[in-house]
Amino acid sequence: MLTQKLRANAPPEALSQGINVLDIKEEDVHNHHVKKLLNTMEDKVFNGKVKLFQVFRQFDKDNDGYISYEDFDNCLKSIKMDVSKDDVGKMMKLIDKNNTGYLTFTEFGKVFSPTMSE
Repeated sequence: MLTQKLRANAPPEALSQGINVLDIKEEDVHNHHVKKLLNTMEDKVFNGKVKLFQVFRQFDKDNDGYISYEDFDNCLKSIKMDVSKDDVGKMMKLIDKNNTGYLTFTEFGKVFSPTMSE
C-alpha cells in the first residue's frame, strides 16, 4: 500500500528543520564520515530480525506514510546518534535522490537494508 501512495502536496518547508541538501556537493556524501554514520544507523536500526516496513514505521513518526527530513532527524536522535544538521543533510542528499524533502517507502526500500553502508 505504501508503494502506491502518492502525496498530493510536499511537506511544508518548515519540516526540513534547516536541513538544506541543495547546497551539498555530491562528493560530500560519498566519504568515510557519511559511511560511518550509515553504518552506525544500520547497527542501531536493524537489530535482530527486522522487516523493512517496521524500520520505515520507526522513522515515520507521524504515520503519514512519508519520512520528512524532520522525521529522519528525530529518529536519528531517538536512536541516540549524535549528528549535526550538516550530517543529516548529507545523508538525506544520498537517500532522497529527487530532492523532494521526504522519502517514500519505495525510495526508502531502495537504500535501507542491513548492509546499506557497504
